[in-house]
Amino acid sequence: MSIAETTPTTTFRIFLMDDKSYGIEVTIPDSFPTTVKSFATEEAAESWIANYQTRLAEKTTRKTWRRRQPAPEVKAAT
Repeated sequence: MSIAETTPTTTFRIFLMDDKSYGIEVTIPDSFPTTVKSFATEEAAESWIANYQTRLAEKTTRKTWRRRQPAPEVKAAT
C-alpha cells in the first residue's frame, strides 16, 4: 500500500531529525512505516499532514467514472 492509499487508521508522527529538521513517520496498517523528510519547522510538518489529508479526502470524494467519448469523425475534403 502506498502513502497515497492511506486509511482512517493511518498515523502520522512528527520527529526531530539529527540535522535539526523535522520528519514525519507515516504508519499505514499492515505496511512498513515510511518517512517524509526535511521540514524546516514542526509547523511546516503539521501543515504538510493537514494538506495531505485534505487532498486525500478530496480525491476519494471525487471518484466519478466517465465514459470516454469517441473521437469526432473527420470528413475528407472534396
